[in-house]
Amino acid sequence: MIRIIALILLITSSLSFAQSPNAIVHRAKIFYNSSQDFERLIEAGIPVDHGFHKKNTYFESDFSEAEISEIQQLGFSIEKTIEDVGSFYLNQNDPMHKDYVGPNQLRNASCSGGAEDYQTPANFNVWPASNFGGYYTYSQVLQELDDMANLYPNLITAKADISNFVTNGTPNNATSPPIGGNKIQWVKISDNPGSSEAEPQILYTSIHHAREPASLSQLIFFMWYLLENYDSDPEVQAIVNNTELYFIPVINPDGYLHNEFTNPNGGGTWRKNRWNTTGVDNNRNYDYYINGNPANGTWSGPGSSSNPGSSVYHGPAPFSEAENQAVKWFVEQHDFVMALNNHTFGELLYYPFGYADVATPDDNLYQAFTAELVSRNGYNALRDEPFSGDSDDFMYGTVGTHSKIFAMTPEVGTSFWPAQSSIDGICKEMMYLNLTAANMVNNYATITDESDVFIENTSDIASYSIKRLGLPDPANFSVSITPISSNILSVGGSNSHNNLSYAQIVQGNIALNLDPNINPGDQVSYELIVNNGSFDKSVTINRIFGQPTVLFSDMADNLNANWSSSNWDTTTEDFVSASTSFTDSPFSNYSNNANSVMTLTNAIDLTGATVANVSFQAKWDIEGSFDYVQFEISTNNGSSWIPQCGKYTKEGGSN
Repeated sequence: MIRIIALILLITSSLSFAQSPNAIVHRAKIFYNSSQDFERLIEAGIPVDHGFHKKNTYFESDFSEAEISEIQQLGFSIEKTIEDVGSFYLNQNDPMHKDYVGPNQLRNASCSGGAEDYQTPANFNVWPASNFGGYYTYSQVLQELDDMANLYPNLITAKADISNFVTNGTPNNATSPPIGGNKIQWVKISDNPGSSEAEPQILYTSIHHAREPASLSQLIFFMWYLLENYDSDPEVQAIVNNTELYFIPVINPDGYLHNEFTNPNGGGTWRKNRWNTTGVDNNRNYDYYINGNPANGTWSGPGSSSNPGSSVYHGPAPFSEAENQAVKWFVEQHDFVMALNNHTFGELLYYPFGYADVATPDDNLYQAFTAELVSRNGYNALRDEPFSGDSDDFMYGTVGTHSKIFAMTPEVGTSFWPAQSSIDGICKEMMYLNLTAANMVNNYATITDESDVFIENTSDIASYSIKRLGLPDPANFSVSITPISSNILSVGGSNSHNNLSYAQIVQGNIALNLDPNINPGDQVSYELIVNNGSFDKSVTINRIFGQPTVLFSDMADNLNANWSSSNWDTTTEDFVSASTSFTDSPFSNYSNNANSVMTLTNAIDLTGATVANVSFQAKWDIEGSFDYVQFEISTNNGSSWIPQCGKYTKEGGSN
């Protein structure tokens, strides 16, 4: 196996002490040693909700001079990794500058199952870098919603105000529309958008925080994808026909417009709304009543600040802000089952509770469905850090006026302002998460192939497992096979799996009968299908007929026997077959900026082989975003290497 640890972590978050438009913001690592140290940062009102976090080692994000001074006064050491992120955010889009960030391709382009599988909608825009860093301005968002309604009036409502709530930001007529006096807009996508049907409802939001445009772009991408693929994609059609999908694309228009005003080319670092110029953090202005007791609210608790100059200022009272009042009212008028409150950044998926390190009564459910939601993009799913007054706690817990909502916060991408070249890829890596969340509010199960790769006899079985992940009851499914290759003569009947409990996994088999004239090495292909009563979810399975010959096997007990490496070794820390495994970092963390490679010493001769298969057990825990693991092969004695289509080739994450 080859493991490559690539360069640097790009990370961001911010605290604002009466931040001026020209204030320099730094990217910096805060070093700490324990959870108690991290709690001190939270209690001091340092915004550590967005960024990259190496537990008990460091947190890295964007911080102003005032924030860095505050952090140092608390006794923490820091390391500035980018001196001026405002300049960096501009330079990253300039191909002639040393900070230019181009497209990053880690997967073999021929691999399936990645973000590349989703086609960019024809109407989606990645704007020129001079246009807000490639992102949508607020006026462009409003136009986009109008365009959607004009092109697809039978699938989406015209944009509408959330009641009569109006933002109260300090007026500024230099933007279009002006700052202050803005309504909060919403739309609904469904097969009968103008009607209220007895269908599960899901809510998608973005721009609680003004400096997070990638969270908005991926949402616009998703909306266009639903609309443009409704007639051609059975999964999209099933979602839209059986679900009411609500969208609030910009919760904080005043703050977003302020960043347009100060940084029209992108890179603005303003986080809050524009109340009284200093602003309130809209994601600290909610409340949650512990155990339903209004006398035991969580507003103004850890992770927020009473200082109006702080970027996590919670406001003068819970729901004091028009933006939060609008969301509260909107939630109370609907019956949402699930909500995705999108933010940037950190490649994370947060779920409640956030007010303290406390699990919800539904923690097992949260763990099960968040694990599936991030299974394609490699994000890490975890409970919120202690941040009081956030949207997820409010939506999950009741305040006596709405039912429980399974709310979550995706932290999209690798910085507040990812490079223009990264926008399309970021949008695509969120697609499976967005689609699967909509599936989960309906009857839904995943299906996994459990068969051997090789088929040795013409009478065989297809083995599978299904896992219930949809929220409603009853959870009834059927599983069947549809042949693809002509060498399948017949298949067994479908299997029924009824009344599954949540996250229950059941296994099954279906007979396969192959052509007796099939040749060794021939591919046997079929679709494994799970039906939920309204939609067939299929997985294409490709297997090989013939008896395999093992050409190489290694029990990972002696590195030097078959491998060459400068720094890999055996370890007893963890293993599959006793008593060792191979590791690049025995009994320690791997070093910074490492390129760690283990190479098979002798080539494997595949002359005469019609197909070849390699499998191995592996696990890793690497730093988010820019570190990665690859398995590569060479067909020219190591002159060049080709990354293979592994299941887990994704920047950052653990397995």
